[in-house]
Amino acid sequence: MLKIKKKRGKDLEAINIEPGMQLHIIPSEKFTTNIICVLIRRPLSRDEVTMNALLSNILQRGSTKYKTISEINLATEKMYGSLFETQIIKKGEQHILQFFLECINDDLTLLAEGLHFLYEVILQPLTECEGFHPDYVNGEK
Repeated sequence: MLKIKKKRGKDLEAINIEPGMQLHIIPSEKFTTNIICVLIRRPLSRDEVTMNALLSNILQRGSTKYKTISEINLATEKMYGSLFETQIIKKGEQHILQFFLECINDDLTLLAEGLHFLYEVILQPLTECEGFHPDYVNGEK
């Protein structure tokens, strides 16, 4: 499934999932939620800018397991109202696609569900004919 190599900083744990893709786990005893954030670094070039923007939006619309936005929303509701968001950040000469899941802190099972949810959404996109679902691509264009 996921090949994980850990790097540990002072307050932040970064897990390299694939080259250019990291999972950050920010532990805190102060808050009642966990935040799971997956960052995908992409080159910031004329050829990549539009693709980066489309990629982020297409991935949040559906996956093999959660085929629609409604199914994604239902999955987050089943995780006690977890919050799922994506955004794109420009940092230097890179675009960073950020996939963000916030869930309650008191259940390790829920944390595992959250990680599996992000795995499904990011690495198991809904495809058709070896490409992204055409309705989702056209809708995001």
